[in-house]
Amino acid sequence: MRFILIGWLLLCAVSAPAEDRYYRIEIAGKHIGYAHDMLQKTPQGVQVTFHTAIKVSLLGSPADVQYQAVADYPEKGGNPRRFSATVEEMGQTATVDCRFEKNRVNARASTSGSETRKRITLPPGTVLLEGNLLGTWDKLLAEVGSFKGRKTATVFAPTALAILPVAFRSTGRASMRIQGKSLACDVLEAAIGPQKVSLWVDRGSRRLVRLEDPAQKARVTLDDKSAVATVERAEVLSRVFAISDVVLPSPQTLERLKAKVRVNVVAERITPASLRRPYQQFTGRVRGNTANGTFAIRRYRYAPRTPSSLARMPGAARRAGLSRYLKPEARIESDDPEIKTLARQLAKETDDAWQAASKLADWVFRNVRYKITGASARQALRSREGDCGPHTFLTIALCRAAGIPARMVGGAMYSPTILGGSFGQHYWVEVWIGRDGWVPLDPTTGEIGTLSPAHLTFWRQGSIGSLSIRVLDYAPKSSPKPVALAVRPLKLAVGLTERYKFFIDGKEIGEQTARVEKETADPSGPTYEISHAARLKVSESLTVTTSGALRLLASGRPLHFSLDADVGGQKQSIICRFDGAKVKADIKTGEMGAARTLDVPEGSFLIANNLITAFSLITRTLPWDTRSEFKVPVWAATTLQPLNITLKTVRKEQLQGKTVYVVDARPIGETFYVAVEDGRILKLVDARQKLEVRAEE
Repeated sequence: MRFILIGWLLLCAVSAPAEDRYYRIEIAGKHIGYAHDMLQKTPQGVQVTFHTAIKVSLLGSPADVQYQAVADYPEKGGNPRRFSATVEEMGQTATVDCRFEKNRVNARASTSGSETRKRITLPPGTVLLEGNLLGTWDKLLAEVGSFKGRKTATVFAPTALAILPVAFRSTGRASMRIQGKSLACDVLEAAIGPQKVSLWVDRGSRRLVRLEDPAQKARVTLDDKSAVATVERAEVLSRVFAISDVVLPSPQTLERLKAKVRVNVVAERITPASLRRPYQQFTGRVRGNTANGTFAIRRYRYAPRTPSSLARMPGAARRAGLSRYLKPEARIESDDPEIKTLARQLAKETDDAWQAASKLADWVFRNVRYKITGASARQALRSREGDCGPHTFLTIALCRAAGIPARMVGGAMYSPTILGGSFGQHYWVEVWIGRDGWVPLDPTTGEIGTLSPAHLTFWRQGSIGSLSIRVLDYAPKSSPKPVALAVRPLKLAVGLTERYKFFIDGKEIGEQTARVEKETADPSGPTYEISHAARLKVSESLTVTTSGALRLLASGRPLHFSLDADVGGQKQSIICRFDGAKVKADIKTGEMGAARTLDVPEGSFLIANNLITAFSLITRTLPWDTRSEFKVPVWAATTLQPLNITLKTVRKEQLQGKTVYVVDARPIGETFYVAVEDGRILKLVDARQKLEVRAEE
């Protein structure tokens, strides 16, 4: 449990006077939410109704949080007789209901229809604690009292079903102005593990008037009803991304990486030793929870030295003191019947632990579609959707259910498709394979038995508070060799429209259209302006829509390209302006943006995801015959990288009454069916994705 914007850990209680209290929630100075607590007297004591609303997005996808809770406190104070809460976050609902006795609590928690019940003994003096309720800390502060130096309290967190210590430290006094009044405050630091927040406590009333989390630039301040108004949505993942100063090659080809890194880690203590791995070296210093130094990472490859019996793994884990990595825990429900059944099915044909772990991770990679959900293992299995966290939770749960010790690990990973190349927060898995120790695998990227140096390991269960990365060196540094390619000029009529239908496994999922909007005379030949749009229903829950424009010369070389995309609610855009051997690219993902100026090999064409017309414009310019083989320089707008594509005629055949060349496109692994008549692509096949794209007349 930790203090984070989504999943705040705040200590909630009640004071005697009946009143409404409002708090303003800010991140990086932006008003992103509010908390409202209403106290009402009842015959049995006091009832408090909590409501917290937070408007946030994750890479442009709305991820708002609504939290409703009710606590019934006895008149003489103490813990409530009953506490119940409902959290709605990213389309998922979780509930908790706690009934308190003298020194026990009977708790029932439910997520995605699955229920957990626990009877927990409370140590003396334990105070209710809950997340996402930005209300008062008055009860806890009353228990702690006024003090100098240090003090520790014990709290119960209902949604975590856990007893936790909170360490307080007095850091001084300060005055602040709240609602037009000047208040003298004691300033305290409150810590649960390595996670720390600052508290401003009114010295007169002993009420909390402000909470700050410096690591996340978050602030909660006592306010009035105006806190409900003027709320804006904020992109909360921007702090966990660092735009790369170098456009790196694909992570699949990267062999080594060296970078200067400054990272603040939240919710886990780090040391120079904890930042080192057999495949990762760290040179530098760690102060507080901030590491500043050089990371040198090489590609990890795993070759099992001795077989590890799956049947004997639990016993070996116990002897090695690793039993906790076989047990269920929050968000890793390895005791869930559906998870246990799937684990047995996937692992039943082998008694080798590594082979079993590989099958389990590969199943997650192939069957759980990437979507930012923040789901647990159970939720990810049922919805078949999740980001790197749910991928990790589900893989760990499956491994533990099969008897393989597994744990989470994470840090930052380079992605060529976010902001034109950036390092962002990422989680993956380590499995224990007996004498070979802990072996990493990534079920999000499908790296099993290998791990690219695009992964920088920072923690086991933490998160990024802030991040900056400067690439010092990497390999390989190969770049496409210059290609001299003779082309024939395009001849496109204004109004010419291309339409392509997309099919997966024979089922139509959408279409892409393009239209020649304008032709402009130029001393070097005509210039064409082409609009393009696409709509693809990839699954029941994922629709991708794009629109934009392309301006190019008759030679097929681009002058300007724009694309606006909505990928399952995640907004993305890119604008590329070409000028000779340079391109100026402006990229935006959600509220995060970046501008780059990059080299473009001479004579390059442009390609973009799902824009089949871009490939068709290339094939229209080439002089085809039955023995053609062209090396075509292209510039990929999605990853901002140059690439040479080899197009080779395989054969000639008939397609829907037309003669076509069947063309192999390497290394992208696609097959084009190119019309002999005009060079237009009439069909595209990608066997790996079971994808077929057909031109419509």
